[in-house]
Amino acid sequence: MSGYRYAHKFTSEFLSCNKNQEREDLIDFKKDDIFLGLDLSQHVVISKSEYFNMLRAFGVKTYFVIYDLLPLTESDCFPPEWRLSDLHSNWLKVVCQGNGALCISNAVKNELSQWIEKEEIKCKKSFCATYFPLRCRY
Repeated sequence: MSGYRYAHKFTSEFLSCNKNQEREDLIDFKKDDIFLGLDLSQHVVISKSEYFNMLRAFGVKTYFVIYDLLPLTESDCFPPEWRLSDLHSNWLKVVCQGNGALCISNAVKNELSQWIEKEEIKCKKSFCATYFPLRCRY
């Protein structure tokens, strides 16, 4: 089971540091660390579900940002060959095994709660869905 790695080489190249970094060590973690999944990388999260279970067994909390449930609520708006509803559903099932979901609006949080109830998803007891509004204040 491989996990996430430090991006030494990428960072060196991105920052033009010329540090010849070839080794990409696995990230370190300890109890009470937080893994925050920001990107919608469904296939990666699904493939790493056992890794997230292992992190939680060591006391790491896992949270994922949920931007929307459109592949589930508006599946007819996506080409059928993309099979996004299956992918999104499987991704959300992995998310629900974690500590929580950070939704980008109260509407998305409500849609997630309704989906969990409708699909009878068994979330962890510690699972908490909340939201943060996307707004700028100048």
